[in-house]
Amino acid sequence: MRFANGDPLENMRPRQRSTLGILLLNSGRRVSKEYLADALWGTDLPSDPGGALRSNLYGLRKAIPIEGRLRTGRDGCGLALHEGDVLDLHRFQSLAQQARAAQLLGDIDGAARFSQRALDTWGDPPLADIPATPVMQPVISELLEHRHAVQESLVDARLTLGQHHELLPFLMSLTTAQPLRERRWEQLILALYRCGRRAEALDTFTRARRLLAEDYGIDPGGPLQHLQRLILTGDPMRSLALPLPPRRVHADAAREPRPQRHEVPRPPAG
Repeated sequence: MRFANGDPLENMRPRQRSTLGILLLNSGRRVSKEYLADALWGTDLPSDPGGALRSNLYGLRKAIPIEGRLRTGRDGCGLALHEGDVLDLHRFQSLAQQARAAQLLGDIDGAARFSQRALDTWGDPPLADIPATPVMQPVISELLEHRHAVQESLVDARLTLGQHHELLPFLMSLTTAQPLRERRWEQLILALYRCGRRAEALDTFTRARRLLAEDYGIDPGGPLQHLQRLILTGDPMRSLALPLPPRRVHADAAREPRPQRHEVPRPPAG
């Protein structure tokens, strides 16, 4: 979480940054103090949650130029964005949407450019200020899933642009960090094949299949197995391509309506 000029919020305590992050994810709506306490501390509540919250909110007002955005009352608190305020989350969603539009129009270079700009809005490590409490964990998972999807779309675009050599180290690290995302394996195998490393591509498929079978008792999915068959037949033009992923439906649209707390934060549909 940083100011618009890129400076970190050095004067804020970690809990204050977490409070600000939760309120920003709920910008435009008021959340109850009970919800905010659950989001911040989970089951590890302080002895006086109300007093701790008041202290955090007081610290926010002193640490950053809130300028009337922070509104508190007996029924809860919230952040009201001013005209011209732009959250990194909204920028990420807008840029990801532009990348998708460029991809559908066949503008692969534009898709790669917009995808990279979208990913550049994320901090490192991502969501470091959001506490992994039971209330916030589903929100964190959804946001990270959107980020992973844009990463994969960026790799697809760069593979199409012939940048397989440059991508190899990155893809190798991703399959190590995220071994259950089969699309990462597909992209690595394709990059190896296009680099003329056919045997290594096939060996990578074997490693992926062994990991899935031994650790999780499942077989590779259809796309990964299809890619292996294509490599086994040999493609002298190295024209193998990954299929275009289906358009993502935002979780808000796909979620079956059910009673839930109205203030559960969800990113706006992008």
